[in-house]
Amino acid sequence: MARSDTLCWDCVHAAHNKCSWARSFVPVEGWVADKTVVAKQSVRSPESESYIVRSCPQFERDKKNISDIDDVAADRLIHDIIAYAIREWKKAVGTLNGGRFRNDANGQLITEEDAKRMLVELTDFFKSAWFATLTGNCIDSERLLSALRKNEVPTVAMLTKGGF
Repeated sequence: MARSDTLCWDCVHAAHNKCSWARSFVPVEGWVADKTVVAKQSVRSPESESYIVRSCPQFERDKKNISDIDDVAADRLIHDIIAYAIREWKKAVGTLNGGRFRNDANGQLITEEDAKRMLVELTDFFKSAWFATLTGNCIDSERLLSALRKNEVPTVAMLTKGGF
């Protein structure tokens, strides 16, 4: 499915979790949509059911498109995505070391099984082509994973391919 196939990518309500689909994957009453299957994002994640939305009673075009984001905002978004992934890694490791951490999505305590799954999924993320593209292929994912496994605070100089 191409990104532009569904109205959701351009809807202000989806961008701010103000519709039932963006908030909790519950179809919007009255929309016209074709059911589809989203391919696996990693070896360990299952295929998931989704929709290509053709029309929606809540649709309101977002005035700011992703292509309108300036370089500073784009860099901030990339930083936030990576920082979130590193925080999740630390929560998983902390859980496996006896700590008590909560899942951001549902507020439940992270179990040992959840923590192990999180580490596998985050490892896949850091090794993915998507991560390489997101970081301009300049962060050495093996160095990042090595630092995280040693519980070190990763620095730009440590992670940049070839150093500074």
